[in-house]
Amino acid sequence: MDSFKSIMISNSLATGTKTQNNIAKNFHINTKHSKRVMAPSMYRSRKLINSESFRQTTSLPEKSYPNSKKELLPKIDFKRDNLSNLLSSRKSQLHQPIQKKLGLDDLSYLCWATYGKNAKGTRNAPSGGALYPCELYLIAINTDVDKGVYHYRPDMHSLERVNNQVPNLDDYLMITNGFENTSLVFITSIVFDRTTFKYGDRGYRYALLEAGAMSQNLSLMATNLGYTATSFGGTSDVEVERLLGIDGLSESIINCVLINSDME
Repeated sequence: MDSFKSIMISNSLATGTKTQNNIAKNFHINTKHSKRVMAPSMYRSRKLINSESFRQTTSLPEKSYPNSKKELLPKIDFKRDNLSNLLSSRKSQLHQPIQKKLGLDDLSYLCWATYGKNAKGTRNAPSGGALYPCELYLIAINTDVDKGVYHYRPDMHSLERVNNQVPNLDDYLMITNGFENTSLVFITSIVFDRTTFKYGDRGYRYALLEAGAMSQNLSLMATNLGYTATSFGGTSDVEVERLLGIDGLSESIINCVLINSDME
């Protein structure tokens, strides 16, 4: 009961102090895109992006201080411990994607690592002011749960079905080549007023940091379980928000991660 009262008070406070001309929210909403808008520019840039010289150039450090004194650091042993091994093994690029059904135990650990509660009762991802403005959704495609769209409840460590629809990813993602065998899609959203009521527009920065930490946790756990987690920026935002059943104004998507299996 105390928890319920706290939630009601927090929501009331957030609603009462929100600003109508929120710069961060306006920026977020005005940078949404869709396949119809982005496809032409992506098509025009494909030759440059696929160029080997372009890839080599973008992989180089963009900034250096050639006249400064250098302090060389000890060599890294990638196999020194489990975390070092996971970080060195983490990847986003699929080479030979295969179809694999994602089990319930693996699904549980992926959800928990991303936004679940740890032994101290706090979330696995840090949050500015412990306000937790993010929400976590899943699109189950090839898993041990029924196909559909789910919302993750950290307090109960459970999934809530929000849509029985089995979406065709072609309708929601800019590019699906290589991702045809996706087992699971994680989508993070932000509820703006949960953080901006206290921090104003700067709260948006904190929410971005939180979503980034969630994505890294998910990526490392996926690597640990033998999957590839690909953070994907090319979502058709409005269409995805409709699928999730959110309004795109008070709550809007901020990140998307595809979970796939790759040939060893």
